[in-house]
Amino acid sequence: LAEALQSEIAAALQVRQWPLLNPTMDDAINGPAVVPEVEPCGVPTPPEDAECTWGSETAPVRAVLVGDELALNYAGPLRELALNSNGRFQLHVEAMPGCPFADDLIFNDDQAIMDACAGRRQRTVDYIAAKQPTVVFVAHSYGRKFRPALPEMTPADWTAALRRMVDKTGPHKVVLLAPPPIGYDLRECYGKPSSVPSDCTNGVSARWNRLAYAEQKLAADAKWAWIDSRPWFCSGRYCPAFVGTTPTRHDEEQMTPAYGSKISPVIAEALHEAGIL
Repeated sequence: LAEALQSEIAAALQVRQWPLLNPTMDDAINGPAVVPEVEPCGVPTPPEDAECTWGSETAPVRAVLVGDELALNYAGPLRELALNSNGRFQLHVEAMPGCPFADDLIFNDDQAIMDACAGRRQRTVDYIAAKQPTVVFVAHSYGRKFRPALPEMTPADWTAALRRMVDKTGPHKVVLLAPPPIGYDLRECYGKPSSVPSDCTNGVSARWNRLAYAEQKLAADAKWAWIDSRPWFCSGRYCPAFVGTTPTRHDEEQMTPAYGSKISPVIAEALHEAGIL
């Protein structure tokens, strides 16, 4: 499946004019970044646990997904994986946009999110302690992070805060899911007159590489797993804005729900190959 997807990505990089896309690029940009079923799970006071859980209670692999908006973005394809697992995989979502699962106060433009974040993280720790899942998936944006009145967090600052927080959940299998490589602002590259697909084709940024390297090192030191997302979005050094007829990105970093559905089986394959499923 990964090889077939790579062929599709490589083919998309050769397209010189925008094809007919489903959804349209305008809908991809202006629509939601998450599937409607998981959106209620990302608020400061989420619904009952059952409403954010998919798959069998007796599944041999029971996972909790934690993190910020990128975790909620990944919840769509992982939910699909659980629903199609024939009772072998359960997913519970504990993620909140703007609230990284890290042991530090990280600035957000929305003061209400900052105020709610510590409580939301503690709820997640309590849930994991109570349910004892077999695996904890962790996903975060690789965008810039600041603590109030302090310089920008370095990759080492970030991974230290991440490890302190995850260590509070106890001895579980921990899997870091790398976010999609950071791309161009689609409103600008697609919205400019006479745009062509190459205008929105991005490389893998130095910033993404720095954070990826830091998280890989953390995973090695902590005996966690780190899953590389680049094969799902890029061929070689380049990442197109669509694959086949499906837009890949909703914004600079989050994938479209449609593309999440497209790559859900490929994510499953990668998790099987890594010994996680």
